[in-house]
Amino acid sequence: MENLDETLEANKENLLVTAFTSGAITNGAIKKGAILLEKTENSRTKFYTSSQLTPDQKRELLFNVNQPFEVPMCEFDEEWWPLVSNIWTRYNYKNHTNGNSWKTFACHFTKHNPSSMRKEGIPDEKRRKTKIRSANLCFIKIKVSRFITEKKVYIERYQDKTRLFFVINPFKIMENLDETLEANKENLLVTAFTSGAITNGAIKKGAILLEKTENSRTKFYTSSQLTPDQKRELLFNVNQPFEVPMCEFDEEWWPLVSNIWTRYNYKNHTNGNSWKTFACHFTKHNPSSMRKEGIPDEKRRKTKIRSANLCFIKIKVSRFITEKKVYIERYQDSPDHTHTIEESEKLKRSQFVRNLVEQEAIKNYPPPAIVNAIKEYAIEKLDLSSSVKELRRKEVTNIKSKVYKPQNTYLTGNINLELDIEESVVFFKNQEYQHNPSSMRKEGIPDEKRRKTKIRSANLCFIKIKVSRFITEKKVYIERYQDSPDHTHTIEESEKLKRSQFVRNLVEQEAIKNYPPPAIVNAIKEYAIEKLDLSSSVKELRRKEVTNIKSKVYKPQNTYLTGNINLELDIEESVVFFKNQEYQVERFQILHRSSHGFVFAHPNQLEKLQHFGWLTLIDSTHKMNKYDWRLFTLYIRDNHGCWDVGVHFFISKEDSDTVAEALKIIRRFVCSWKPRYFLSDQSNVEANGIAIAFPGLSKGEQNCEVIFCTVHVMRTWMTKIYETKVRRKMIHALHKITKISCDELIQQAIDECQAPTVKQYILRNYIKNTNQWALWARQHSPLLLQITSTNAIESYHSELKRITVSHHGLIDAEYIAFEFRTKQISVVGIDFEIIDQIHKFPFPIQQKIVSEVHAVEERIEKGKDVPVLTSLNCYCLFFCQYLLPCQHILHNHLYGEKKLLTTNAWEQFQQMFMESGFEVYISHELVEIELPKKTEAEKAMENRRSTINELIERTRNAYWRVEEKGNAVQKSIFIETLKASLGSILNAEEQ
Repeated sequence: MENLDETLEANKENLLVTAFTSGAITNGAIKKGAILLEKTENSRTKFYTSSQLTPDQKRELLFNVNQPFEVPMCEFDEEWWPLVSNIWTRYNYKNHTNGNSWKTFACHFTKHNPSSMRKEGIPDEKRRKTKIRSANLCFIKIKVSRFITEKKVYIERYQDKTRLFFVINPFKIMENLDETLEANKENLLVTAFTSGAITNGAIKKGAILLEKTENSRTKFYTSSQLTPDQKRELLFNVNQPFEVPMCEFDEEWWPLVSNIWTRYNYKNHTNGNSWKTFACHFTKHNPSSMRKEGIPDEKRRKTKIRSANLCFIKIKVSRFITEKKVYIERYQDSPDHTHTIEESEKLKRSQFVRNLVEQEAIKNYPPPAIVNAIKEYAIEKLDLSSSVKELRRKEVTNIKSKVYKPQNTYLTGNINLELDIEESVVFFKNQEYQHNPSSMRKEGIPDEKRRKTKIRSANLCFIKIKVSRFITEKKVYIERYQDSPDHTHTIEESEKLKRSQFVRNLVEQEAIKNYPPPAIVNAIKEYAIEKLDLSSSVKELRRKEVTNIKSKVYKPQNTYLTGNINLELDIEESVVFFKNQEYQVERFQILHRSSHGFVFAHPNQLEKLQHFGWLTLIDSTHKMNKYDWRLFTLYIRDNHGCWDVGVHFFISKEDSDTVAEALKIIRRFVCSWKPRYFLSDQSNVEANGIAIAFPGLSKGEQNCEVIFCTVHVMRTWMTKIYETKVRRKMIHALHKITKISCDELIQQAIDECQAPTVKQYILRNYIKNTNQWALWARQHSPLLLQITSTNAIESYHSELKRITVSHHGLIDAEYIAFEFRTKQISVVGIDFEIIDQIHKFPFPIQQKIVSEVHAVEERIEKGKDVPVLTSLNCYCLFFCQYLLPCQHILHNHLYGEKKLLTTNAWEQFQQMFMESGFEVYISHELVEIELPKKTEAEKAMENRRSTINELIERTRNAYWRVEEKGNAVQKSIFIETLKASLGSILNAEEQ
């Protein structure tokens, strides 16, 4: 290319990468910062801009990051990284104070994070079928740096600082090693382990042959890539000699196999070098110690003599002081192990495992907790499942006692009490102690009320610091106090012992918002790790601690809720409090019942009760105050499907007259409230009170019926109707949609019942009032089919007991109302035209229709046929409840011949919610209309018409059965027979 510098200068603003392959063009000078991305067939240099690169080219560049390059930040986030987010997973990161940051990413095949463990206690039929992926299949990493000021992203290959693990064969020195490896480079088992070990197919000098597999492929290792389990395997089966740095061998290698090998022989040279031979523990070359005499049998330890000469393998470990390396080899061609490595683990614990136990035992955790912690850590972090598989609690207990024994020898003390106290005082003064001892347990507190506490061990760390404050300079000076020693523990162990004030402040800031403790724990951990880089400070934060801090925060806020000791003054103060909060409050008293109470409600709640109280849930709860007054709640569902309180009232005695008086006061509060149904939990007190407060047609009012919670009814049957077969019949009767079939099943249950008491219970309580508890009586109203239990109000009462709130609603109704019309559901796997129609419904309705669409897929998986429907009517429970397209209609629409859900049909369903919400179901119900009596001639004509319709329908059904199951001959025979049968009738009519 001529004038290359000018060409590049003219195009520098459009260059995609600022630094690519230097020297890519040899016949011309490339200006620093230019890019050569591709050389075409005619050897012309071709430059790209981001708009010219295809997505596949971008993926290829980010898959093989051979040279560094940079991309504009917004373009990288939107167009580049989403293409390879499945290839790379975050490995490490750092955020700088100036806003810049970098992240390293490893290939997903690296799998540097351990697989999550399976949860216990889940039945096999409910357990998801999962598979653990293999790890360490790929070791490539990239580094992505972000520069905020320049608004660019810089991508480069990440260089791992990996140490080579050298292998030496002293018996046969390989000649021309580089040439040999170069000749076998195509058969290499691993293409690249260390950075630069294999570059463009050439093997770097220093990569040594460790093992030849059966297919003669060459295998390479580095010490940083070997897992502890692989190191154990190499030291268990020493097939080829190899060497390891001395410090690494003593700290990381030998503790893993100290339970496998026992010293057999050794020699120390004058130059400092030495060698030792080790035999397998199953060799047992040393004889067993004899039992001591004169020890009583009850005090004698139960021991067992192991068999000897079960394995004869030996290894030789040579130490070279000058080179600081250890050389490991098989000793004099000894035979292989006669057992597995797992059997060695059963025989004795390795020093590595013992060290882990000692590190945890010093913290004074109980042995079962230590066992679980070590097993989890060794399996997930170190891949040493076989080493800790056989770890037992008894072994941990023994190791713990040995750890604590030397620490506690000074605690034996003097026999004389006075001398013991003086020696203790002198000891603490020598240690410069002025700290207070643990507080003693208070006397006279019953055991059931005594807090469970634990005294921490003392003298585990002796470091001290000195903090000096200078008021004039307004500074603080921190220093180590009198050369005190270093910490004997890590900073993480201090975090386990006590939370810092910083973390407590974070908890208090969130606790004041009344979030539940689990949510606070998650929020603080996320904020501290991502924003403050304080992962170690919040790693051990527990829900119990957050609960305790939250209670301390709320305690001073809720002191006004304690109430007055005097009942009358307490009621008056409560009434004043509610009135100050703009509540409507009225006290009442029933003289002949010696009961009294008061009703309170906010105007906003009364307005909701007026609009949505057609169906009202009523329930009471106890233990809400120290006087054992019952709290009654009227609960309603608003137009957005959100449950809210209508009214509360307290009563001193739970009887029908008192409840009726409270309901009458509520009617005075809301004159236009006209409930049609009350849903209760089979309480006669509530039912009688409602009957008194709402007399119905006898007083010229609308009838108000009491219906029972189906869940409560079935719970009652669980205890009262103990014959399983009879109880199932009754539950079946409860769900019948017609009165006749319901009565038949009840009669069958009575006939089959063997216990006279159960039979009498059914006859007395359920035979005459099926309209209160059976669902056949609710088929006329979708709302009654949607709400069949009082679970909503019971959940509210349980939440009310758990927390103290200043308002009665538990759901943010304003937020729900905003989402009701604006939010759209996000779902995959549904036809675009259908999801577009679903988005035109309110959000809660969208969720219900989407669940029915997913139910269609379940029907297909079960092998169910496409339902034959001729209209948009179905008798399934969902359609009766919500009057919306159900799974049967959707199944017919998606896979049937006739498409029922046309655009007009969707619009009819959507118009239901055009100007209203869930209150639309209040006005949707079947109404019985009395028609004038028909004459005998009209009745006969109607019967004839019904008979004709029945015959036509039966004929049509017979044809469809033949069409679905029969062959062509059967179909032709059926049609000819039908023509012959109807021919005479049709011909006579034409004549």
